[in-house]
Amino acid sequence: MFQRTLPLLGLLSSFAFAADGGLPLRVPASAMTFVEGTPPFPPTVKVVVLEGDPKSSGFFTVRVKFPAGSVLPMHTHPVDERTTVMSGTIYVGSGPTVDKVAGTKLEAGSFYFNPKDTPHWFMAETETVLQISTTGPWAVKKL
Repeated sequence: MFQRTLPLLGLLSSFAFAADGGLPLRVPASAMTFVEGTPPFPPTVKVVVLEGDPKSSGFFTVRVKFPAGSVLPMHTHPVDERTTVMSGTIYVGSGPTVDKVAGTKLEAGSFYFNPKDTPHWFMAETETVLQISTTGPWAVKKL
């Protein structure tokens, strides 16, 4: 059973890359290891934390890999959400039901912004990798 407010990445902050002493951070794609996500995502969703800690105050960047057909029903976030579609095709909408005809189709290279507490849904048409760069603490609140 889901709690009303759920952390996206649970204990994954230990997998984050970190810059020491203000040094630049450079993360080659070959160094990124996606690990199993936590609720509200099923185990098929994979995550890599690139910088920061989504559970804490401050800026963070994560990549989230969704298999084709993944759906996140109507939900909100307690902070603004900035998302770039790195690969794949998704639909994002704000109606009461997940309906790709009513959603916006976003392909690789697309960007979307959801202000905090704005209800929205998400559906991955193909395997999709999203990059979320925003401030924490971040969570998913199912509606």
